[in-house]
Parts: sequence; C-alpha cells; structure tokens
Amino acid sequence: MALSAPMVSHLLFADDSLLFFQANKENALLIKAVLQLYCSTSGQRINMEKSSIHFAKGIRQQCCDIIKSELEIYNEALSEKYLCMLLMLGLLPMVPSNI
Repeated sequence: MALSAPMVSHLLFADDSLLFFQANKENALLIKAVLQLYCSTSGQRINMEKSSIHFAKGIRQQCCDIIKSELEIYNEALSEKYLCMLLMLGLLPMVPSNI
C-alpha cells in the first residue's frame, strides 16, 4: 500500500473481523467498549474462545499480557487462512519460499 493511502483499522469478512490498533491498554479498553456496544445493540455474542490476538514484533510481553487480560482474549495466534491476505496487504513480511 502507498504511504499516502488511508490507514487500515479493520477488515470485515462474512462472520469474521480483524481489528488493528496500537498496542496499549487505552486502545484495548476502547475496543472492548465498542465490542460490548455491538453485542448489546445487535443481540449477537462474540465467542472469546474462538477469538485470537496477534501482536507485532517488538511489543513488550507485559503490554501483551495487559491487553489480553483487558480483552479476555488469551489465544495468541493468527489463523493461517488470513496469512495470504495479510501478505498481500503488506502487513506481514514476505518470506522466501525456499527457507
């Protein structure tokens, strides 16, 4: 993506959502509030056991632990089905296939 392109904050799929935010407690609390509002407004529920979180390299473990605790999401993984899409968006580094 071009540097002048708008920042991506979320991607929505049929029944999945990917949210991007700066890793800090304040943003985690905002995301939690938005998700709670969504649930109370829509009548839908988020399955936290199926939810996962992924942190960029360089985020301190203490920060990761605080965010996971605030969001009540403890599965720290990124589903493989999104890897190709994230590579295309440039959100994950390209790795040579011969490694």
